[in-house]
Amino acid sequence: MVVERLHATIHAHANHGQGRRRGRPRSVEADRAIVDAALELIAEGGIGTLSMEQVAGRAGVGKATVYRRWPSKEALVGDALATLNDRMPEDFDGETVRDQITAALEHIRCHGMQTLAGRIYPRMLGYRRSNPEWFEIFQKRVLEPRRERFRQMLRNAVEVGEIRPDVDVDLATTLLVSPILYLNLYSTRTPDPKPDGTTEKIVELLFSGLGPTRANDS
Repeated sequence: MVVERLHATIHAHANHGQGRRRGRPRSVEADRAIVDAALELIAEGGIGTLSMEQVAGRAGVGKATVYRRWPSKEALVGDALATLNDRMPEDFDGETVRDQITAALEHIRCHGMQTLAGRIYPRMLGYRRSNPEWFEIFQKRVLEPRRERFRQMLRNAVEVGEIRPDVDVDLATTLLVSPILYLNLYSTRTPDPKPDGTTEKIVELLFSGLGPTRANDS
């Protein structure tokens, strides 16, 4: 899925404002190698020192191959970051919406700092002050789509009556996701800050406040 979406994005960039081009189709394998190389280099050293030459060398392709797909480092970084969300499951199993939310948070908890997204996240946080433009790209291409997934799950929970209709969905999303992100960042300093059961406890605490008001509570 990562490759297919990426290939479609690249194809759109190449044909934007231009007529249909003829010639040899671009290699999906090269697209994937370039994006993976860019993400790995961002995780290792950040965006500031990243160069198209480095990406080409890591991907095992010529620099011209990179520039044919992306005209600038900014374009490459934006598209590469966007693929991080494709690496998450499309759906999460669960009999209830609450179960699905728990599964989504558990995925983040278990894979946080082990994934490229988890390794890149702390670096991008640093850009919030030092390079707001890069952080804004990360926020738009990675963080906001992820938040929207949780907002939609909470809207689904409202529709089926698992939480109250007057709940501030955006704030509830922050309350759900923030503890997991904090614990993942904190895990680099402590041996076991988030043992099994942490996610369920977070969801239980939040849903106890979001749940429908009982008649005798009014």
